Amino acid sequence: MLAIIFAVSFAFLGVGSGSGALNDLFSFNWFGGGSGDPVEKLLKQIKKDPENPALLRDLGTTLDSRTPPRIDDAVLADERWVQLRPRSVDALNALATELGKQGQDITTSLQTPALGPLAGLNQFSLAPQNTPLAKALAAQRPDQFTDSGLQNATTDGLESKRRQAYTKRLTTFQRLARIQPADPGWQFQIADTTRLAGYRRLAIKRYQEFIRRFPDDGSVSIAKDYIKQLQTGQSTATPTTPTTPSLPTLPSSTG
Repeated sequence: MLAIIFAVSFAFLGVGSGSGALNDLFSFNWFGGGSGDPVEKLLKQIKKDPENPALLRDLGTTLDSRTPPRIDDAVLADERWVQLRPRSVDALNALATELGKQGQDITTSLQTPALGPLAGLNQFSLAPQNTPLAKALAAQRPDQFTDSGLQNATTDGLESKRRQAYTKRLTTFQRLARIQPADPGWQFQIADTTRLAGYRRLAIKRYQEFIRRFPDDGSVSIAKDYIKQLQTGQSTATPTTPTTPSLPTLPSSTG
């Protein structure tokens, strides 16, 4: 019910061509809310002041701090924040961080992909189990509806979402690098996100470019280790070592 109320209440918020993400945000179902819920309070404030970037920032932070974190929703909030402040280092960095968490969550889901709601069809039979008729009917079931077929479909969908999340993260870091071209942290994250997105050869080139441009940076040894992993065909999505360094320390900025 709350989702319907918000969807109707905020339908009029056409704040330029970038209002799509905001409308998507307000269409979500905020289960477990209530009058004292901080997300609901922030949504009400955003209704009154939809172009206030601080409110979008606070909404993204609040969603991320939920248990469990509402990462997908936080991404929407940060995307809207970036639309309002397209050159804000803070906004772009927050979006890149959430997209990284989103990609990691999907990577974790890929390790044990669910069968999906259609899996229940495999438990249904028009004939008693283990009878010749039941076996004959099961043999006629299309491959895409078998357990393995359903799991493959789930895996394909998750892999597409994972790559999309990391591709958006890559684009965000490239925007940050254009704003602060002398900051080695953004250049490293461009190479690292390229690796996470699964573009092995391009990731090697970008790590090498990072090393060439910033030979004295503390992350050079990490970049070299990743290059070795990529060249030997080791996993590019979930390597055990080395550990990716933290994002660069941000200068103070507004909005």
